[in-house]
Amino acid sequence: MRPGRQIVRLTYAHDTTGFPAILVDHLKKLGYRWYPEYTVYEDYREFNQEQYEAEMVIWDRQDLSITELHTFRGIGVTVEMAV
Repeated sequence: MRPGRQIVRLTYAHDTTGFPAILVDHLKKLGYRWYPEYTVYEDYREFNQEQYEAEMVIWDRQDLSITELHTFRGIGVTVEMAV
């Protein structure tokens, strides 16, 4: 039996194109030192179907801070669509 969820990708998306690159550019202009953190999970579905859930966290811009300012989630049938 397969697990209900598993991590497929964990990245900071620092060399990407599209929306993650635009978000990083805007966060740099606002003074944030940390890249947004993306975690993508695969949700197990019956009959060989795939569904992915992406969770993006924006951290506080202070040094050595562990405060999550924003957490966003997206769902898609591919990893890129979820992100």
